[in-house]
Amino acid sequence: MKKLSLTLGMIVLALGVVFSQTKPYVFKVLAAKGVNQIFTKGTWVSVNAGSSLVSGEKVKVGDGGYIGLIHSSGKTMELKTAGIFNISDLESKVIQSKSTFGEKYGDFVADGMFASNPNATSKFNQTGSVSRGDNAAIFIYAPKYIKALKSEPLTLHWNACGGNQTFTVTLSDFFGTKIHSFKTTTNAATIDFNKITFNFDNEMDANTQHSFLLKIESNVNPSYTTSSTTEEQSYTIELLNENKEKEITASINQLKSGLDKTSAMDFLVLAMAYEKQELMTYAVDSYAKAKALAPNVDEFSIQYENYIKTKLGAKSLNGIKGN
Repeated sequence: MKKLSLTLGMIVLALGVVFSQTKPYVFKVLAAKGVNQIFTKGTWVSVNAGSSLVSGEKVKVGDGGYIGLIHSSGKTMELKTAGIFNISDLESKVIQSKSTFGEKYGDFVADGMFASNPNATSKFNQTGSVSRGDNAAIFIYAPKYIKALKSEPLTLHWNACGGNQTFTVTLSDFFGTKIHSFKTTTNAATIDFNKITFNFDNEMDANTQHSFLLKIESNVNPSYTTSSTTEEQSYTIELLNENKEKEITASINQLKSGLDKTSAMDFLVLAMAYEKQELMTYAVDSYAKAKALAPNVDEFSIQYENYIKTKLGAKSLNGIKGN
């Protein structure tokens, strides 16, 4: 438990958010869509991402509106139905809920994480052919050296590459020997290392760590590929050994035990936990899941797109590299 608390404290510090034991709010608004208001000091005012809600107030969700909340305890809540809600009633529901997800992040609140970023409101072009300086046109939303877990499937996302495509995803060793290969008709693919047969000289024991070259290429247009004439633009997957994996996933696995797979808010918090542990490709997938669960709420799309831009070096989602 001590190890978990230290990890959560690191996340709080990384976000620049430190809260006392007695918090001056009941909920924070992390995401909002539509015309939503809060009744405070005798009047209705607009509620936006970053707003604080306190006891005694009321919140109004407009027609087609959405509000994503995080309680001071860390538990999340989504308001998707139009109507007026008492903050005290919402707090009672949160406290009585059986979910343990928020309790794992009792000290975590992302205060103003959307509103504080002036560059996060631009929309990115997700289609079209691009060039990265040589023949490579597929930009994976991942770092060049991808940390992967044997216990958890790795889902990769990449740019759409100019229309309908069929892709081949290949893992090989550094001598060019193919280890695993499969095809996909979407610009996403999942690799489950537990289902791959490895033929290594040394077995995959608790202290063995292996790396692979990753290649994705279009079967329709050979120019759409991750292949590169420069080593800097090649992608490598590093499969962490068992001991290292346990070390960095301890808090995340406890967090996931209470995950609501229908909640965009829960996947948003999970993405940030992955990010703190430098599991950046898993973070991208969690941001993508949050975005898919709430496709009409701009904040989730903005957070996903801005993460790829600022953390992975993309100027836009079509893969053009930033300066």
